[in-house]
Amino acid sequence: MKHAMISVILFACVFFGALATPAFARDATWTGNTEPDVEKYRVWLCKVAGCVVQRTGNTPFAVVIHTAPGGVYSVTIPDDLAGDAAVDAVDLAGNASPLSNHASFLVVLPDLPPLAPAGFSVR
Repeated sequence: MKHAMISVILFACVFFGALATPAFARDATWTGNTEPDVEKYRVWLCKVAGCVVQRTGNTPFAVVIHTAPGGVYSVTIPDDLAGDAAVDAVDLAGNASPLSNHASFLVVLPDLPPLAPAGFSVR
């Protein structure tokens, strides 16, 4: 199997405004391989901040069946996690591609308290 050209985009950003409620996204998204013999994709997570995802001795976080060459695929990462993610492609013969680029993520629960106000003083 040729090396898969898979791009992983993890939307895991938190935006804070002065009075805003945190907004978050938690989808791992990639463009599928265009080779005709791709069977599935495996999403690998390392669920500790600062770690690097590996597939040796681990069970994939998710398995997604390949349905359309070049299609867009995604999985949802659970709340309250931080870590690293990557995806690989597996062909019909069971051969796995190298892992895609790695993407760090931070998923924050939406019910966290707001940040403390800044610049407070008494004169």
